[in-house]
Amino acid sequence: MVSAVPVCALAFAAAFVITALTRRFATAAALIDKPNARSSHSAPTPRGGGISIVLVTCIAVAVLAARGELSSGEVLAIGIGGFAVALLGLFDDRFGLPVSLRFPLQFALSVWAVAWIGGLPVHGLSDPPPWLEMLSFPLAVLAVLWSLNLFNFMDGIDGLAASEGAFIALAAAALGHWVGVSAGLTITCAAVGGACLGFLSWNWPPARIFMGDVGSSYLGYVLAVMALAVSQDRPILLLAWFVLGALFIVDATVTLLVRLARRQRIMEAHRSHAYQILARRAGAHVKVTAAALTLNLVWLLPLAVLVVKQPRLAMGFAVVAVAAILLLVALTGAGTRRGES
Repeated sequence: MVSAVPVCALAFAAAFVITALTRRFATAAALIDKPNARSSHSAPTPRGGGISIVLVTCIAVAVLAARGELSSGEVLAIGIGGFAVALLGLFDDRFGLPVSLRFPLQFALSVWAVAWIGGLPVHGLSDPPPWLEMLSFPLAVLAVLWSLNLFNFMDGIDGLAASEGAFIALAAAALGHWVGVSAGLTITCAAVGGACLGFLSWNWPPARIFMGDVGSSYLGYVLAVMALAVSQDRPILLLAWFVLGALFIVDATVTLLVRLARRQRIMEAHRSHAYQILARRAGAHVKVTAAALTLNLVWLLPLAVLVVKQPRLAMGFAVVAVAAILLLVALTGAGTRRGES
């Protein structure tokens, strides 16, 4: 059996090299993200570096599939579906696809993933109500679709999305190993985490290359699909993954709901997420990215461990985790006029 630790190290090295090559290509091909009134950066920067995360993860999935360590459904959902999401993101980076085209394709790919992996693991509940079983599939589709987009929304300052991806994937790999998740899924998590770290070496503030939609949408999709996959046999892990990703989930969701309440265009670029507000107040991306990573490690990771260790109290730990993040996001004024100033 392949070990997760060397896979993580190899993924890091491969993503580091691929990102360096992508940076050179993007610069030569003038694939540059130029600052505008809605941007959080001030200097033209190459984009599309997230393709390194895509390629490294796809290679890992292909190798694991050849070794029989991933099921056909996992390969089709994570490997094929993930590659299609990345390809869509790449076209969006290059040509700027309209929402009317991009969103239906994202929805179709979310349905594809859930069809192969399975819906929310309500079978893990004691005597689940029939209506919850009926909603298992559509709720799972919405979860994948939302994760796919929220990583895109949250990829607005240097290093934030890559460090979040690395944290969730590596913490999930450790939790999966602890509770006995299949080796294939644990190693896939380790590959994603290592690839995120390799890319992060170039994206840490001040970023020398941006992830782009090719990376952010792919990362959101793959993490959501893997969360569903590992929880099919161990439903408690879905709640643990939710806690691990609470920082992004709460910020993106609260900002979306507030903007909807204000009747603003939710797909229009803006700078009213909590992390964007904090970055402006701090005057430096590195302070916010480092603070987010610290919060993940000292607050959300221990609570995720407690969710798995004490399943009877799991919902309480999840509520505590989310409540603290919700308070922080609310205090920043995310999505409001106060937050935009």
